[in-house]
Amino acid sequence: MIVPPPMSYDRATGRLEGATAVERCAALAFAVGSKASSPMHYRGFSIGARVIRSLIDQREIVVMLNEDARFAFPFGDGYWSLLLDRSFVYEDEIEGFLRAVADVDYTFIDGGANFGFWSVLASSRPFGGHPVIAIEASSANAAKLARNAELNNVTNIEFVVNNAFDLLRDYDDAGERFDTIVLDPPAFAKNRGAVEAALRGYKEINLRALRLLNPGGVLITCSCSYHVSEALFLDMLAEAARDAGRPTQIVEKRAQSRDHPILLTVPETYYLKCIVARVMD
Repeated sequence: MIVPPPMSYDRATGRLEGATAVERCAALAFAVGSKASSPMHYRGFSIGARVIRSLIDQREIVVMLNEDARFAFPFGDGYWSLLLDRSFVYEDEIEGFLRAVADVDYTFIDGGANFGFWSVLASSRPFGGHPVIAIEASSANAAKLARNAELNNVTNIEFVVNNAFDLLRDYDDAGERFDTIVLDPPAFAKNRGAVEAALRGYKEINLRALRLLNPGGVLITCSCSYHVSEALFLDMLAEAARDAGRPTQIVEKRAQSRDHPILLTVPETYYLKCIVARVMD
């Protein structure tokens, strides 16, 4: 059996290598689908990707994020295939912040690491080559995260297969402390009825993170639940800081990327809240 060469895509140049003619057509379809669905916050993209994936062989694709970061995922993945659109930037505000602090000495905790996108970037040279603790509850996702660490030949990523809530509590009990923690969980509130429970979950995980930070440490905390408003999210964060006994200041407030404009009359379009906060003692 002839093993096909690895499929790779360089976002800097748009060059796709190791792909068959059918796979090149699929990659083009993913890029076009990304651009077409962008005004609708990429709604429907995952459905289209799933249809295309059912028509092609199941393979891995390696996307070169920068000269020192490679990110592998199943070709046709319903979300990460957006990276085949060179104009797509995954949460560019967070990426911009991490670039800005590349020269700062810190350990990066990636809570809910998924396939390890942020872990790969933070550990790469253009982002400072920082040590990373990647937390992922799903063993299947953790296997892909380990694959990405292997692909980049890095030794500064520590993998932990665990629930972020439990692990942060264990770190707190053990007296561990960190300089930077990123909380980018999936949507906790899928509907309006889930908001109260979601806020309890957000408070718990943020409280634990705040307790783990060194004085002057930075917490980057996000919510992609559009049912949780910015006001509710900030109230939750204030309660978490108060209960953690950590005076905290907001350094920056960020939102979804600029190609996802917020409509004033449609509050649901303000779905991504990102707060960069610093503990003061």
